[in-house]
Amino acid sequence: MEQGCLYDTSESKKPPQGRLFHSLRREALSGNALQRSNVNSTPMTTQQEFLREAATTLGLTQKELAARMGAPWRTFEKWLYPKETANNREMPPIAWALVREILEHEMLKAEHQHLNAKTSS
Repeated sequence: MEQGCLYDTSESKKPPQGRLFHSLRREALSGNALQRSNVNSTPMTTQQEFLREAATTLGLTQKELAARMGAPWRTFEKWLYPKETANNREMPPIAWALVREILEHEMLKAEHQHLNAKTSS
């Protein structure tokens, strides 16, 4: 991770992919990505689906995503429990926003790498 950078800027194992990535990419290309301000604009129906899809999209395990967010694994695990269980905890809005920021960062990084590869060939 670069000094003073909130996100890991090193080469990832594989480029982001999946439904969530492509949804964010469409929003970014249309100029709507930075205009979203509430968690209801998230294309997933539950926080559990959102976190699982985000980890898959980023090519990370759930533990790796928790670490990338700076969330303790036990807390992250409680966010993954079904709503009906006693151990479930509601994910705070800042966590939703952070995951979206991480996804958008990776999308922009992949786009930048794609453009650099295009111009250098």
